[in-house]
Parts: sequence; structure tokens; C-alpha cells
Amino acid sequence: MIPIIGRRLYCFIMKYFNKIKCHISLVSFLIVFIISTIIFIILGIEPFGKNSILVGDSYDQYLPFYYLFRDKIISGDIFCIHNFSYSWKVGLGTNFLLLFFYYLSAPFNLLLPFVSSDSIPGLISIFVIIKISVAAASFSYYISNRKRTVSYGWIVVLSIAYSMSGFICGYFWNIMWLDCIAIFPIIVYGLDDIIDKNKPIIYILSLFLSIYLNFYMSFMICLFLVLYFIIKVNKTKVDIISKGTTFFLSSLLAGGMSAVSLFVIYYGINNTMTAGASMPSFGIFGSFFYTLRQIFFLTKPIVVDRSGYDGYANLYIGVSCILLFLIYFCSNAVPIFEKIKNLIIVLVLVFSMNEAFLNFIWHGFHKQFLLPNRFSFILIFIILCISYDSIIALKETSIKNIVIAVLMAVLTPILFYCFVDFDGYISSNKLVLINLYLIILYGTIILLINCLKKYRGALIKLIAVLVIFEISYNFYFSIEDNRFYKDTSSLDKLELLINDNDDGYYRSEILNPVITNENTLLGLRGISVFCSTIYGDSIYTLVDLGLQGFSNEYKYQESISCVDALLGLKNIYYMDENDEPNIYRNDNTPALGFVVNDSILQYRPEDSHDFGRNINNIAQYSYGISEYIFDNVSQDVSIFTSNCMLSDEDVSYSQIKTLDSDAIVDYRYDVNKDGIYYFYLSASAYDNIDIFINNSLYATGEISGGAIALNYLTVGDVVDVYLYTSQDIPVEWYMYRYDSIVADQYNSCLLDKETNIRSFEEGKLEVSAHTDNNEIVMLSIPYDRGWRVYDNGNRVETVPVIRGFTGIMVDGEGEHTLELVYMPEGFIIGVIVTIISWIIFIIYVVKYRKKLKYSKEDTAYEA
Repeated sequence: MIPIIGRRLYCFIMKYFNKIKCHISLVSFLIVFIISTIIFIILGIEPFGKNSILVGDSYDQYLPFYYLFRDKIISGDIFCIHNFSYSWKVGLGTNFLLLFFYYLSAPFNLLLPFVSSDSIPGLISIFVIIKISVAAASFSYYISNRKRTVSYGWIVVLSIAYSMSGFICGYFWNIMWLDCIAIFPIIVYGLDDIIDKNKPIIYILSLFLSIYLNFYMSFMICLFLVLYFIIKVNKTKVDIISKGTTFFLSSLLAGGMSAVSLFVIYYGINNTMTAGASMPSFGIFGSFFYTLRQIFFLTKPIVVDRSGYDGYANLYIGVSCILLFLIYFCSNAVPIFEKIKNLIIVLVLVFSMNEAFLNFIWHGFHKQFLLPNRFSFILIFIILCISYDSIIALKETSIKNIVIAVLMAVLTPILFYCFVDFDGYISSNKLVLINLYLIILYGTIILLINCLKKYRGALIKLIAVLVIFEISYNFYFSIEDNRFYKDTSSLDKLELLINDNDDGYYRSEILNPVITNENTLLGLRGISVFCSTIYGDSIYTLVDLGLQGFSNEYKYQESISCVDALLGLKNIYYMDENDEPNIYRNDNTPALGFVVNDSILQYRPEDSHDFGRNINNIAQYSYGISEYIFDNVSQDVSIFTSNCMLSDEDVSYSQIKTLDSDAIVDYRYDVNKDGIYYFYLSASAYDNIDIFINNSLYATGEISGGAIALNYLTVGDVVDVYLYTSQDIPVEWYMYRYDSIVADQYNSCLLDKETNIRSFEEGKLEVSAHTDNNEIVMLSIPYDRGWRVYDNGNRVETVPVIRGFTGIMVDGEGEHTLELVYMPEGFIIGVIVTIISWIIFIIYVVKYRKKLKYSKEDTAYEA
């Protein structure tokens, strides 16, 4: 009875499935949606449990930005361009419109106000599921609308391989990338329309949407589109001119339609620290076997790579595609010219993944960092298209050629095993054996499909089920390996304390935060930030002041009273030894602006790492304070080495030459005067230090790259800073004694000369100040040419002060009422170009429809 019922149920499902096979995109969407949802439920991923998949930047960056965007919508800032364009809750203040276009422009994000803030992580998980499901649907649509079609079972398999590929398994947490992955097949479909029919509408709309949603991934897509067009277009003079013109103008129009985002991003990104990076010289990263080793089943995808090797690539799309790829090039049914064209594309992409110069270009003229070969989804797309063509050619491919391809596929994992170490979920031996088994199994079924015509449909369904199970299983392992239990108890406690201590326009900070952008997550106007759109001069300024800074982040880690005063820092939150939230409050903190001597414009940091000398100079240029806040005692430090040598180029600068993998440098200071001391060490971020005071461990961990407070020391105390390294590196270090009396003098000047904040909004600020001759107003706000400043109604000039702060050139002595209004650079021109481009597109569509209508009427009349 049970077998009969099961057979009838199977027949009913297949009958219904056959009815909807014309809607194969919907089928692909539903299958991926159901599979990924089940996997998330099994693994207890939010919102189906307490585990999270927000790894890396998605937890430190994207999640806080989602919270901020939700708050802006709810508060109504979205309806005021000034308030929507700026935020005080990202670092010291930032261009929010730039951040929005970079991270948050996906339409799905408009759903954020409809859920509670606690539900946002779960909503992001649902976004991931929906986006990869849409990717399956769009790829299915693309290949099912090519000139020749195959069984819908194969189409579903290839679509699932695209949406659950190694690229998705590794980089799913970069949720803003997934939009472009989903749109990419439609863009290529539109380009095929230009090449085949000279019809650009689908291409223009899909490329516009991709550029608007994420310019970074779209840059890679555009590079590929040029290569694809050159390879695929017919090499006749008429085709090259007519279709090349259509392709160029359509691409230009798509960019123009998204110009409002492109212009804001262009001006903003050009001000970041990574802008203008020098071109690397030609050079191979390493073995191509390492580049391609992630093509096998159960290899771990690259999520965040800290090995320093840039040649890895997430390329897994199922073992069957290795076989189909080889069958394509062994098949006697595929024209040799088609093979050559596809092979050129594959070789260019693979070579670019392992060569520094081309890799730099593909990544938007930037060096990839931690996330290697972010354009590998393009190669995945091409290999899947080749696999599709291979399936089409199967009927006309000889058994002999299929057998040759199967044998080559069998040798592939064995060959890789000889040259590389597999980083898999199981041992390398088992991994190779399982992949060999799958290759032989799939090869046998493909041979049977060609030999047993009668069972062709059943065999295709069988291989489809097997491949879907394989890809789903690999996806399951990837999600399981990256999930983690998210403990938010400390965040919840801090949030309650913060809500009771909101101090208007003053800044607050969190010591030892759970995530870098915890200030943003909890709605604080803070200092620390981790964001790719932060202006580089802001980072340099805070490094000058002794904070930790890297290419796209700066972090507050130690309290230096004069720096706190300069930054307007009033509250410092921390978790005490009982894991309870606490607050240190400085009620004498000045506001965000001060009147200073105009000689501050002469200040130049003598050394970006010598924070003590920089602060001394700032105090002198601002208020003529000649005494030192920081007294450099580096010359009194003794240095001892183990398993390494130092080249003594300067008192505080040396080059470490290691003699062994366990090199140690000991910086020892015998305290000869009571006081507060700070130590600074700049070396490799992955090396560790231990700090001992009187042989008792004071601090330990990775090198922070910022000033480290040693607190109050007395005569006779001994400080030992041990640096542990295994590499040859340059090292810069300083030991300073802090003079609190001079620091208090500087702080008093800031309080006496602070500006009066009259009104304070997200994109607008009004302050009043009294200046004497030879004085200017300085705001501890990142310098940004988007700020327009009016002094009593008259536009005045702004200049960068201390590298990255805002200086206002007021006219003469007396009272000044300064109104600051923010408008992002490039926004106005971007809006104008966008409107013009959309008008051109609409006119073109209307004329095209009329032309099409008349063409149909003429055809009907002739009939």
C-alpha cells in the first residue's frame, strides 16, 4: 500500500512539475528558498534560533548601519536631504548618503522600520535566503532563454549551483554583493540581446540597477562585459560598429541613470585612505593549483583569509561541472571557434586571479585585503554556461570523447592532491576519494544517458537529485562552519545605561566594545568606527593623536585627557569586573568647537606615529603653550633581544632581522620620575606583546597600533614590553611621561575658548563664537567639502586643520553666528545627470514602442 501511495504522490508531483516547467525560474527560486530555509532552521540561525551568520564585516559594520538606517527612516530624516546626508553616529561624523549608496541602497532595506531592532539580524538572514534564491531564478531565466534549451532538470541544477556556489558559501555575509550576483545573469542576457538583435532595453535597466545597488561589484561586471562583448560579437565591420556603438551608449546611459549614487561615491571614495593606491608591478601570487583548489566538494570556502596569500578563489559549483567542463572541450559537437572564445575568457579570469597587476585592476584599482578574488563569481557564471553548452552537445558527443573527459576528470583531484594541501571539512585523503567517487558516479550516469535513450528522463532526474544533494550538503557545511552563538547580554545592559545618559551633542565611547561599530549600534555619538567610506584624513588625524588607526577604521582604546577634551568626549562606558555596565563622566568636557590661534594652520605632523610630539605641537600652535604635555623618555629605554638583531637607525626606529621563528624584543624602562606613562609600538598587527610592570603581567594581546596607558608609576618601578614576532619588520616605538599640569592648562584653554552650540541636527549645526584678531574657529568634525558654512548669512571658507578637522575662516574679530549645512559633494550634479539620463531613456522607450507598433501594423497590412 505504501509503495502505491508513494508512486501516486510522485506521479502527482511530477505531473504538476511538468505543468510549471515553463516557469522554471520560479521553480529554481522555490527550491533554493526551501533548501536554504531548512538548513537555517536545522542550524538554528536567526530568526529560527539564537545562532548568527553575521561574520566579519557583517557584524562589525553592516549590522550597526542597518540599525542606523532604520532609525533615520523612523525619525523622518529620509525626507530631509540634509539630515539624511549626514550622521554623527558613525565615527566623529560622516557622509551618510555615501554610506547609504555603498552599503544600504537595496530596496529590501526599506522593510527595516517594520521590524523591531532586535529582529534585524534575523531579517538579514531572510534577506540572504531571498537574494540567493533570486540569483537562482535569474540564472535559470538566462539559460532557459538561450537559443537552445535542455531538460528543465539540468537548468534547475545549474541554477542551484550558481546560487549556492563556493562564492556564495564564502562571501554570503557581504549582503550588498548578493544583489549584483542576482542581477548579473540578466545583464548578460541583455548584452546578448544587443549582440544578437541590437536591442538594449533589458541591458540598460539591469546594468543601471546593478550600478545603483553596488558600484564596487558592478565595476567588475562592467570590466567583464567589455571582455565578453569583444569575444562574442561577430567580427564583421558592420556588427563591430553598430553593436559596439549600442553597447557603449547603453552602458553610458545606464551609468547616467544611476549618476546620483556614482557621483556621491566617486567624490567620497576619492577622499578615503585607500584612494590613489599605487599600481603593483607584474607578479604571480603563487601556484595556480592553490587558486583552483576550492573547486572540489567539501573544501572550505575562503571567508576571511589572513594567510597573506592573494591567489585563493571561491570556485566550487559541484563536481559535475568539472566533468561537464571537460566534456565540452572534448566534444566533437562543439565548434572549435566557440571553444577558443570560451577558453580565452576562462584563461583571462583565472590568470587575473593569480597575477598582481590584473588583480589590482579587477578590484577597482585597489589591493584586495582578506577577501581574495571577489570577481570569482564571474568565472563561476562562465563555467556554468559552458556546462550548459556541454549538456546541449551531449547527444552528439561520441562515447569515446565522454570517456576521455571522465578519465581527465578522475585525474584532476589526484593531480591537485600532488601539488597542494586541501583545506577541507575532512582529511585530504577522504576529500580526494569522495570527489573521485562522485566524478565516476556522474560520469557513469552521463554515459548511460547517452546510451540508454529510453531511460534518459529518469537518469537526468537521478543526476539532478544527486547534484542538488551534493551542493546543498556543501552549503550546509559552510553555514554550519560560520555560524556562532551571539551573546548580546553586555550590549543589552549598556543600552539601558546609555538611554539614561544621553548628552546631546557631546561624544561618548565604549571601552573594549564587543564590535567595532558598537557606538553606532547603540545610537551613540562616538569616536571609533570601522567603515570603508571614512575619509582618510580623519584616520590620519586620530593616529596623530595616539589612537589606533588602519586603512578604513580608527579605534578609541585609552583615555588621554587632553585628547578627550579636543574630541568633546564626555562619557566613557565600560563593563566592570562584575560584568556590569558603568560610566566615567567628565562634566568639564568642552563642546565640539573651539576658537584657536590661526597659527594652527602651520601645524604639520612631524611624524604620524609620534603622537606625543604631535600633541605638544598642537597645544603650542593653538594657544602658545610651550611646555610639553608629553615628555619623551625613549632615550632612557634599554632594549634586549632574543633570536633577532636590530639595525639602530634612530632612537625609536629600528628594523628587526629575525634569526629564528620565536624572536623577542624587550623594551625595558626603569622609572626615574613619578608620573603617568604611555607607550606606543608600531609593528605588524598580527604580532603579540606582553607588558609587565614589576614582573607582573599588566596587559597582553595583539599589537594595537595606538598609545597604551601604563597608568601612574613611581620611581623604582620597572616596565618590560615584550614584542614577539616571527618576521622581519620595521618597528617604531615611543615611551612618554604625561604632564597632567600642562595638559590641564591646555584643557582650560579649550573650555575658555569653546563655541556655543545653538542648534544641533544630523545635517545642520549652528554655533556662535567670539574671535579676536588672528583667530579661527576649529571644529572637531572631520573636514568635508560638503559642509557649507555661513557667518551671519555670508558664505565663509573652510580649511582642513590638524590634517582632518574643520577650520572656519571667520572674518575679523567679534561675535559670529555660524550655520553649517551639509550637502554631499557630487549630489547636485548627480541628480541633474540622473534626471537627464532617465528622460533620454524614457524618450527612447516610447519611440521604440511606436516603431514596434508600426512595424506590426505594416506586417498585418501586408498579410
